[in-house]
Amino acid sequence: MTTAALTAARVAPVPSRVSDYWALIKPGIVAMVVMTSLAGYLAGMEGPLSFSHLAAALLGTAMAAAGGAALNMALEVRVDGRMLRTASRPLPAGRVHAAEAVVLAVLLSFAGYAAATTLVYGGIYTPLKVRSRAALLVGAVSGALPPLIGYAAAAGRLDRTAFILFAVLFFWQVPHFLALAWIYREDYARAGMRFPPVTDASGASTSSQAITYSLLFAAAALTPVAFGASALYALVAAATCAPFVVFAFAFAKDRTTRRARGLFLASITTLPAVLTWLVLQKLFTL
Repeated sequence: MTTAALTAARVAPVPSRVSDYWALIKPGIVAMVVMTSLAGYLAGMEGPLSFSHLAAALLGTAMAAAGGAALNMALEVRVDGRMLRTASRPLPAGRVHAAEAVVLAVLLSFAGYAAATTLVYGGIYTPLKVRSRAALLVGAVSGALPPLIGYAAAAGRLDRTAFILFAVLFFWQVPHFLALAWIYREDYARAGMRFPPVTDASGASTSSQAITYSLLFAAAALTPVAFGASALYALVAAATCAPFVVFAFAFAKDRTTRRARGLFLASITTLPAVLTWLVLQKLFTL
């Protein structure tokens, strides 16, 4: 076989290459970042909605998030290779070189003009995951930045509402991730992660944190009541947060994978509902 033929044989088909690059940016995480940034934008909006301005803000945020995800992938090749659920990703499987991921991360991050999110997620959170339990809170800060970006893009400033959104995202992420990490704790231990479910064999500390942060999440969502939001807002916000808190207590009582999965599913249904209600309250003074 000729050198050209050998080279061609090693190059993945275009659809496979495209799907591998798509996987590098973690589209699920990018979609969540865009959703929370959209919530921030709508909450900060003053006057008529400019679709072009909104699109530009969301595109920039999405590109920055994608850049952070690609950098995370490049930095975690060995870690991902040790875990069953991530071993088939493009980098540990050898379908994409780490240098390609770094170039993609740099291009997307600069194009997105949101280097702070990329720095916190890729440069601080990722290395900390195998060194300190503090990585959990650092990651929560990174995940809570998109609403601030969206709000600042719409309002040109950050005020009380922006920081309420930040608090909601920050507190929500802890029980959300703890539930996921409990489900995959053996995988995380195999990779050398230092998250609480790995170092907390009984799950007592993990479940206690899940309860604490779910309650703080509910408190953050109810904060507008202290600044004049109506009883209707308080009632709906409390009802929306309640399942998340209930599942956190259920997990604390019965620290099983089934309960952790219930908490995880409650988290991904509760957040969009709470953000929607917060935005409606800001737009229509409910």
